[in-house]
Amino acid sequence: MRAGELLRPATHVGIEREQRLPGDADEQRQAGVKGGVLVEEASGAAARAGIQAGDVILSVNDTPIQSVDQLRSVVSKAGKRVAILVQREEARIFVPVELG
Repeated sequence: MRAGELLRPATHVGIEREQRLPGDADEQRQAGVKGGVLVEEASGAAARAGIQAGDVILSVNDTPIQSVDQLRSVVSKAGKRVAILVQREEARIFVPVELG
């Protein structure tokens, strides 16, 4: 799956568009982010839970996320809920998401 393709059917979370973070490892370290997936658009369960465009998904259920494929895999193995750690500007927050 390439960045920007629809992921909702695979993840059941409602993250419509995602991409890997731009920049190299040094730029990401300076921003305080190590890996993750940038949310371009959220809908469904993710939007209802409060995930927004511009959020960076850092982990799901304490599993660090480095790629869209990994996000999809972790969510597909989850139960009815996931705890998503996102970085939003300077803050890191856990967002509980009810899968449906």
